[in-house]
Amino acid sequence: MEEEKSRLYIVELKDKKDYWMKLRIIGISLWIFPLILLLTGYFFKKNGFTGVVKSYEEGAFRFIQYIFFFSGIGIVFFCDSISNFFAKIFFSSIEKGNKNEGKLARGYSSYTIILMAFFNFIGSCGFIGFSICGNFTWLVIFIVLNFSLLFRYFPSYERFSNLISQINLSKENQK
Repeated sequence: MEEEKSRLYIVELKDKKDYWMKLRIIGISLWIFPLILLLTGYFFKKNGFTGVVKSYEEGAFRFIQYIFFFSGIGIVFFCDSISNFFAKIFFSSIEKGNKNEGKLARGYSSYTIILMAFFNFIGSCGFIGFSICGNFTWLVIFIVLNFSLLFRYFPSYERFSNLISQINLSKENQK
């Protein structure tokens, strides 16, 4: 009975066009940040920017660059695990059997916004790396990775229903 209520609400949420439009507008606005980083880097490079550190291959800045490189790439490789982690946080009420209608919509909104903002850290890592060495290719690669994850996790009803079904399956497998 409780599971049928949850499925009915998920179907009803599909018809709430205002909810999805607002969530997509928020999602699109989160695409602006990496675009600003890319344009800033382009204008820096066009005006002769060569990097803050002249000998970035030596000393501490080399390790700082490695940290940002591996942080950005690590997020890309572990994006599904990161997504599952945030899903468990925001949809914990489903796992406990408390399927309040409003909590599902708020949980998915919060999940989407936090996850997409977290993925923007990839672009930040690329911009910091570009600032250190002046390598525009570094920035472009990280921004492309950033955009690909933002596209992959862009809010949609299909993504929402798949996420809920995955959480319900993991709950059933734990029993």
